[in-house]
Amino acid sequence: MDPKLNNLIEDFLHDGSALLAEMRETGRTISAHGMHSSETRPREGILPSGATFSLHGIGCRFERPDGTVVEVDLGPRDRLDGVDAWRLFEFAQSTHRKDFGRMEEVEGALKVATLNGELQKCDDPPWHHLFFPTRTK
Repeated sequence: MDPKLNNLIEDFLHDGSALLAEMRETGRTISAHGMHSSETRPREGILPSGATFSLHGIGCRFERPDGTVVEVDLGPRDRLDGVDAWRLFEFAQSTHRKDFGRMEEVEGALKVATLNGELQKCDDPPWHHLFFPTRTK
């Protein structure tokens, strides 16, 4: 995989996992199915680190105090390793990365990684926009 895309995906997934873990530590459990339910707890809030969260559909938008935006969608069976161009681009912009200055660059890199068999596009709704790694390290 292109090293720049690989680094972007790894950093995005690392930050997303850390923020979801912090959310779980506050006693809130989330899953792709649970986010569709009518939960009585607030769908927005602030985590102990100061990061804000906003639950939506099958995902959660986090924003750290430094401005880093991590928009996570939970995939099939609550997979956390799904990415798409929009979420990666927003993360890249919020972390001031120079590698991907335009959305089309992220889309192109994802397409190449898919053609090379390094990522697989999910065909199942509502996750049809997500790409998942095809192999682990």
